[in-house]
Amino acid sequence: MKMAEGKIAVFAGTTEGRVLASRLAGSQVAADVFVATEYGKEEIPKAENLQVHDGRVDEIQMEKLFQEKKYDLILDATHPFAVVVTANIREAAEKTGTPLLRILRDKISDASDCRIITEENIQSAVDILKTTEGPVFVTTGSKELSAFLALPDWETRIYARVLSMPEVVKTCADMGFYGSHLIAMQGPFAEDLNVAMMKAVHAKWMVTKESGKAGGFEEKVSAAKKAGVGLVVIGRPVEEGISLAEGI
Repeated sequence: MKMAEGKIAVFAGTTEGRVLASRLAGSQVAADVFVATEYGKEEIPKAENLQVHDGRVDEIQMEKLFQEKKYDLILDATHPFAVVVTANIREAAEKTGTPLLRILRDKISDASDCRIITEENIQSAVDILKTTEGPVFVTTGSKELSAFLALPDWETRIYARVLSMPEVVKTCADMGFYGSHLIAMQGPFAEDLNVAMMKAVHAKWMVTKESGKAGGFEEKVSAAKKAGVGLVVIGRPVEEGISLAEGI
């Protein structure tokens, strides 16, 4: 297959990134696809024109990479809450003069019954929970889990659902989350499964991120309503960018 002269980079690891990679696979566009984990690499289709790289890359490494590769375009399709990664990509692109497009995830508006707090301080979610009682089903991810240690009775109240990767499970266990209080599974999850999990831990509250349709947010909202569980939502950062359809 004859490739086009141009070359692009796609920072993936999300549904949007996988869709972009799938659309590029087999085309005449040469693309480097970057994902953070081995699992993310497995989700990218195999094609002659795609080179997939797994592992985290910091800003210095990105800047060097962009200088060497001289990409015609970079597509940042990382998670809406991966603010550090997005900032690193933007800085490296600006320093090397490389065109960059940020792919934004569609928002879900049906969250009128939720108690919404801002993403900048997850401690606000903990402060809300301090005024409540009952088990809490937390789906914000392992990186934010340490904030819930500030809850006086976190050992008995918090049930965390995280990614099913060995390093993630170990990190959570080191913090004190294990056994029945740690659920390691790969999402997104259907409404019925969310309901079943919340009922299994007798949850009175659920804490999650406004991760959009691709992140299963709609199913979490509907499941919380169906299970009669209070919902605290971490609002996503405000960003500028384009939609997935525009990116394609």
